[in-house]
Amino acid sequence: MKKILLLMVVAFVSLNVYAGKDKNKMIVQSGSLEFLHLHANAILEMDYSSTLWEGDEFYKTWSGNDYEKRVEISRKSFTQEFNEVSDGLKINSIDAKYKIIFRVDELEQHKGSGSWGQFYMAISGVIDIIDIESGTSVLKINLNRVSGPPNYAMSERIEEAFASVAKRLYKMQ
Repeated sequence: MKKILLLMVVAFVSLNVYAGKDKNKMIVQSGSLEFLHLHANAILEMDYSSTLWEGDEFYKTWSGNDYEKRVEISRKSFTQEFNEVSDGLKINSIDAKYKIIFRVDELEQHKGSGSWGQFYMAISGVIDIIDIESGTSVLKINLNRVSGPPNYAMSERIEEAFASVAKRLYKMQ
C-alpha cells in the first residue's frame, strides 16, 4: 500500500512539473538578443486587438470603461522599465529606426502566495522588433505566461507584469 501511495505522489508531482514547464518563459523565436544593445531608438506599438482575458472573452469587453486606462498603464510601464534597464535600444519616437510591436494574446490572473486577495498577472504574446526602413523583423520573442509579482490592485498587477517583461528581456542575454 505504501508503494502505491508513493508511486501516486511521484506521478502527481511529475505531472505538475511537466504541466508547468513552459509557463513563465520568454523564448527567442528568431533574431539575436545582441540587437538590444544597439544604440538606436524604437517606437512602441501595443497590440491588444485580439487579446483574451483568461482565455474566455476579449480583454476589451472584460475591461469595459477601464480598457484604455489599462492599455496606457501597460504601455507606460513597459516603456519606463525598458528604457531604465536598456544599455542600447531605447523606446523613443525621435529618429526611431525600429518598431517594437508588443502583441498581447492573453492576460490571466492567478492567486499569488501570501495574503488573501493578492493575484499576479500573466502575459502571453509576442514581442516583434522590426527595422522600419526594410520592414524586416530583427528579433521576435514569444512570451508564455510571463508574470509579475502578486498585488491587490488590478492596475498595479498590470503595471508590474509589463515591467517584469521589460526586465526579463535583458536577463535573457
